[in-house]
Amino acid sequence: MNPNEKVFENSFLLEQILSHALSDIVAAFNFRLINKKFNKAFLVVLRKEFRSMDIKIGAKTQDNVEFYFNGRELANSKISQFFQFLNKVANVRVENLTMRNMNVRDVKVWKALHDAIHSELIGKHRQSIRKFVGVERLCKDCEDCLAIAKTAEEYGPIKLSTLRRLERVEHSRKLIITSE
Repeated sequence: MNPNEKVFENSFLLEQILSHALSDIVAAFNFRLINKKFNKAFLVVLRKEFRSMDIKIGAKTQDNVEFYFNGRELANSKISQFFQFLNKVANVRVENLTMRNMNVRDVKVWKALHDAIHSELIGKHRQSIRKFVGVERLCKDCEDCLAIAKTAEEYGPIKLSTLRRLERVEHSRKLIITSE
């Protein structure tokens, strides 16, 4: 076996190489097609990278919305597939989810993102969420978010009226409360 082949047989080295190749999320999926070792290493890198997720939304114009996941841009049309892949194929269990810059006026965009987070990204693994921050613009006190609020160590911002709906809190935690 020549030295080049040895490098690509080492899973640690593959993970290090692939961790620097995630700047374009969609294009990086092609690494899975090289061989089984690349596929396995790529899934390990995804699990590490997206255990904590920082979601940022911005709008260039009213019709052009940009989504960034851990600083990487992803087209709106790919979000659902990306979340499903992370949950079902890569087996990512999101622990920390923070949403920032929710400057989009289109309620449909918010609702679609909110629903995709719950149904496709988190799914039935709500118990793994430790931090769920920044959802106040996306959610109007739905049952899924309340279930996460009961178990997460950090949740918010939360309205006082919603706080009253939390019957039994399972963890000591940090709640961010708004006056609205």
